[in-house]
Amino acid sequence: MKFTTFVTSKEDILACAAAPNLEEVLIEPRELSREGRASIAEAEELAREATKHGLKPTLVWDILMTQSEFSARSELVAGINLDLFSAIRTQDPGAAMWARENAPSRSLQFVVENSNHNMPGLKRWVAELRPQRMILSTQLPEDKLIACCKELGTECEVLGAGKILLFYSKRHLLQANFRNDEEGNDAHWIYADSASEESASRPFPTIENEHGTFMYLNKDHFILDSLARLDEAGMHTIRIDLRDLQAGEHAAKGIESICAMTLARDPALDTVWTRPTSAPFFKRNRTDKQFARMKPHTRLLRDSKCVAEVVSIERGEMLGLFTLREFAAAGASYKFVAHDGSELPATLDSFSDVTGNPLTHCTAHRVVRCSWVKGVKAGAILVRDEAV
Repeated sequence: MKFTTFVTSKEDILACAAAPNLEEVLIEPRELSREGRASIAEAEELAREATKHGLKPTLVWDILMTQSEFSARSELVAGINLDLFSAIRTQDPGAAMWARENAPSRSLQFVVENSNHNMPGLKRWVAELRPQRMILSTQLPEDKLIACCKELGTECEVLGAGKILLFYSKRHLLQANFRNDEEGNDAHWIYADSASEESASRPFPTIENEHGTFMYLNKDHFILDSLARLDEAGMHTIRIDLRDLQAGEHAAKGIESICAMTLARDPALDTVWTRPTSAPFFKRNRTDKQFARMKPHTRLLRDSKCVAEVVSIERGEMLGLFTLREFAAAGASYKFVAHDGSELPATLDSFSDVTGNPLTHCTAHRVVRCSWVKGVKAGAILVRDEAV
């Protein structure tokens, strides 16, 4: 198992050169990368420095682009000395195809962290793009990551420690709320904590720059102390993102000790990360658990005995029903069935139209009224216990 991380300075490169099992560094030009700050010239100089110290520099081109932006950025990449880089890392499929066609001698690394999470889709990308490496999602649990390592037929990478992107928009959502004071602030970067009434106690770190707005989870992803099975399965690379833990111009200070502790499975490893951490999906992704509960059980009961649906409630007075079929109002016992399948028997002695006129026979697709029944909620269906 190897490691990779971002670098922004020569000091970062020296730290990476001293780190065990770290052979590659990620370099982010600001025109091409979501959080890049280096100019093209600075990125090329970092690549030269990395090569000098035995490291493989990877050019990060991970922004998503419109067609016009893609045309401009691809011309920019064409002007870069790509011989300085061992690989190109892309997220936009258009950028990946450009790299495959115009820089075939450079290895392609394709980022699917925020897009594909299923095996058929991942295999299709591998077949179409033939990448050297797939950068997989943190939303994949350990068992699925292991399956990817065994079935994709290419190198696999996953975030081992670092921030988790929750939301991204190409729009600049923070700009209107901040005064553009170029003397005191970087005009292209805004940092804020985003919160709502529901999440007031756990604000989410948010960044806005020239590429859009990025909101991150308030806890960092951290699985460096749980890599044994991934290592056995053949996970090629673990990415360690220290950018938000650094002050100033550096992005990889301390990477050598973290890599060494990870390889040694040091029990004190979790204490080296200074921000709150979590791994919400690593052991089990249970985001689909609620689907069965969300699916209304009433769908299964829309047969000849299902005669109406509750569409309005006037507490203590009446229920509004939309009739689904024709039925005789008298001479039957009823029950209301809620979305979760629970049943509430009811005695309904009278029905009326919306003007209050009594009904002995209800026609289909009309709004009618009946007496209020405690516990009935909108969306419940009315079922006759006797056949129409």
